[in-house]
Amino acid sequence: MRIDFVGIGRPKKVAKYLKRALAARGREIGLRKCEEIFAKMTGYTNWHELRINATLTTVYYARDTEVGEVEAAARREQFVSRLSEHAQVSRELAGDIVDELRPTGIRAKPIVQESTPALPAP
Repeated sequence: MRIDFVGIGRPKKVAKYLKRALAARGREIGLRKCEEIFAKMTGYTNWHELRINATLTTVYYARDTEVGEVEAAARREQFVSRLSEHAQVSRELAGDIVDELRPTGIRAKPIVQESTPALPAP
């Protein structure tokens, strides 16, 4: 199943969130590789193919809340399977990441990578 995006904005954001989500779980992968993984998760051969399709598509994809439970479950299974395969993580970890990212849904909150605490104000 292929997800058609209108524009490259959302795929870029999700690839960045994917990079952060993997890093937060101890799996450091570069942004370029995360873009490739996301392209494969959404049914494309590679990032280049996703980018070209996104510039040509004029109809928005249906979000998970707009499709039936069967299609939403099939999407999730595809995302988990391909993320597990291409990022070389367990299916359980891939499932957790997909549930956090919600690639074709509405994310509840941004993924924040842990950082060093800010210095107190003088």
